Amino acid sequence: MQYRVTTKAGPKVAGRNANPGDVLDLTEPEARYELMAGTIEPHEPPAPATADTAPPAAEPETSEPAVKPASKRR
Repeated sequence: MQYRVTTKAGPKVAGRNANPGDVLDLTEPEARYELMAGTIEPHEPPAPATADTAPPAAEPETSEPAVKPASKRR
């Protein structure tokens, strides 16, 4: 399972060199003490974009401008 190193961690976490924000792959026994000490937390990767969270599709281009140009005064 993946765990993120917190700011409470020292230079080593579960016997490995680590910095705050690093993501480590640890087994449950390796992570147990570090979780209790608060030096790591479970890492949940961002969810893939779905139709609800995806950015809106671009508007199709039309041959007419979106705003009509002002007429020239004589």
